[in-house]
Amino acid sequence: MRRFLWAGKDKDRFHALVSWNWVTSDKNFGGLGVRDLRLMNTALLGKLIWSMLYENHKPWVQVFSSKYLKSGSMLNAFLVPNCSPTWRSVVLALQELRDGFSPRLNDGTSSLWFVDWMGQGLLCDMVDYVHISDTLLQVRDIATEDGWDVSNLYTILPQGVRDQISGIPSPTFLPAPDCFVWKGSSSGIYSCRSAYNWLKGPTILLQDASNLRWSLCEDISMPHLPHSFGSSAVRLSMDGSWFPDRSRLGFGGFIRDYSGRLVIGFSGGRNSGDACLAELLAVFKGLSLAWDLGYRHILCEIDSQEVYHSLLQRDVSHLHSHTNCLTNIFSLVDQESFLGCLFLSY
Repeated sequence: MRRFLWAGKDKDRFHALVSWNWVTSDKNFGGLGVRDLRLMNTALLGKLIWSMLYENHKPWVQVFSSKYLKSGSMLNAFLVPNCSPTWRSVVLALQELRDGFSPRLNDGTSSLWFVDWMGQGLLCDMVDYVHISDTLLQVRDIATEDGWDVSNLYTILPQGVRDQISGIPSPTFLPAPDCFVWKGSSSGIYSCRSAYNWLKGPTILLQDASNLRWSLCEDISMPHLPHSFGSSAVRLSMDGSWFPDRSRLGFGGFIRDYSGRLVIGFSGGRNSGDACLAELLAVFKGLSLAWDLGYRHILCEIDSQEVYHSLLQRDVSHLHSHTNCLTNIFSLVDQESFLGCLFLSY
């Protein structure tokens, strides 16, 4: 790769003009945008790990689970003698990606002892024995509003196990199964791009701003409201921003009627969150305001592809890092008197 970049046709000796780290940095940060092949290979193997977690209908997943996992969890997979090259590659990739997966406890109905809900192994294997009075307990049975309470257990938990449990967020008690999510994406869904960026780590901006590449969007033409919505429809435009240096987010927007005239504006803020939460709060605030004003046909204009896809992928919304906010939005638009809500990404 280095010879391809820096050597001429007839040159055996060459000098690399910039370091490999800058070659593999994103173009927006002054690099050449060349992928680090080792990291990219690990990110691609991570797709197999995600399939092992959530795509049990695939024949190869069933074969690997039966042969190598037995009743164990994929996040605790290990190498075995005479294993296949594919399994070896997956396990080695897991060692690099393991810290990117975390448990998301929703309804808390997982077995406390016999399901790997922590991602660190079965709890029954971490204690000397499970008391017969505790065998049917679920995760939610030891959860409280403030965290965890294991004082009522008859089974003796070592201090190390107690510390592991206390480090996991308690169930949200949402009507969704307990699961594992990918921390590299706010949607909670694994993707090669998010995994590569997570493995690559944060990129330091160049001091010289002239080396940065800026993108400018001009003359964005917005479509008219659908005729099926009728003249009672309104257009909701909103946006959100996250300021990491201040640990604060802000959002705002406005509602326009069928003819384009301003109806009302809104804004808000919060001292914690991220860019995705800022966008979702803008959506929820705007929809709630339109609802209170009596509008039931709404066209929502969203400039975040990530939020747009999160709103469309309801079946995996429980994986999202902001499940509560998504649930509030879905509860609002699912009301019987809500006649129509169209999400538009631009």
